[in-house]
Parts: sequence; C-alpha cells; structure tokens
Amino acid sequence: MHRSKSHSPHNNLRARSILGAVSALLVLGAVASGCGSDSPTTTTTSTASGMGGGVPAGCTPSTESGPVAESCGVFVSSSKGDDSAADAGSPSSPYATVAAALKAAGPSGRVYLCGESFAEAVELAGGQALFGALDCAGDWSYDASKKTTLEPESGIALTVTGGSGAATIEDLALKSADATEPGASSVAALVDGLEANFARCDLSAGKGADGADGMGFDAATPA
Repeated sequence: MHRSKSHSPHNNLRARSILGAVSALLVLGAVASGCGSDSPTTTTTSTASGMGGGVPAGCTPSTESGPVAESCGVFVSSSKGDDSAADAGSPSSPYATVAAALKAAGPSGRVYLCGESFAEAVELAGGQALFGALDCAGDWSYDASKKTTLEPESGIALTVTGGSGAATIEDLALKSADATEPGASSVAALVDGLEANFARCDLSAGKGADGADGMGFDAATPA
C-alpha cells in the first residue's frame, strides 16, 4: 500500500495555483492510502484493499457474493433516483445525487453508488464511505467492470474534508475538467487534513490553465 504525505502543504497549494498545474491527488496535511499521483494528465489505478475502518461485516460490496443489505447505508442512482421521494435511499428508491445521499447518511454513513456517471463535485467527510461499481440494473451486487464515475463540469471531483476518522472510497473513477481561469489548477481529488483510504480508484486530472498575461512594458519609457 502506497502512502503519500504532503510537506509544507500551503506552499504546495500556492505553487499549483500559480503554475496552473495538473494533479490527480492533492494531499494537504493528510495521509492518502491506495492511490495518488502528481503527474500531469495521468490516470492512477489503486491496488489497495481499502481499509477505512468502521464498516460493519457484510457491508463492503467487493467482499460479498451478492448485494449488501439495505441496512448498510444509503443507495444512489443518477438514472433511477429521486431526491424528493419520501422513501429515498433504498435500493428500490435510491437518491439521484451523491450530495443528497451523503447528507442523509450522516457523519459516519455509507453511500452505495450505482455503476454509472454523476456530474457532481462531491464533498466527503472523514468517517464517511463511498462504495461504487454496483449493478443497479440488477440487484445492486458488486460488479468491478461497472466503476462509478464522478465527473463534474468544473472544480474538484472529490474533496475529503471535515468530520473525523478515516474516509473510505472504493471503485470510483474521479475525473476533473480542464481548468478555465488563468493560472488555475485541475485536481481530481483533494484530501484536506484527514486520512483517506482509496481502493481500485482511477484519478484523472484535466489540463491546468495558462497564467494571466503580464503587464505591458514600454521600452521607450525612461527608467
């Protein structure tokens, strides 16, 4: 298991902002296990087993032969869900957005994502867990070939901040768009001051933006 720890996090963040850099995983005063790369436009696949702690037996999809129990957490499908449904959160009536599901799940809740795409920039707290690659067209069993994708139109795909304890992220593809503001960075995932355990995650950052043009200089103006 690879561990990555940042040094002088504020300096690192400032450098990335000025240069318009590309970062798959940006770690600020935290520890991220399982995946991460600062190589431009690189997709990184983790191989860690994802040990977030606090996940009850039978509630980790990748270790089960069938679907996890409804009592394990909150379920989400961008194509089948409805955030306004009175019974939203179950496999038969999932939420439509990850944000609504995380809010309903609570500080140490677990959210189970259909293996489809979500156009959201997601904020995950320490102690919470995201499990992707679930077959919502069937019985919500785990299917490693159906990785869940978080791909917002702008911003960071996944930010881990706040809360307490380790966050767990399994079977997600995190994709950030190209930066558009001068000097801005493209970051697929940011872990801020917490421990985050990734398993079988692909992180892909877009292109960083060029810096703003400098001030003009008139060579004829005396010094």
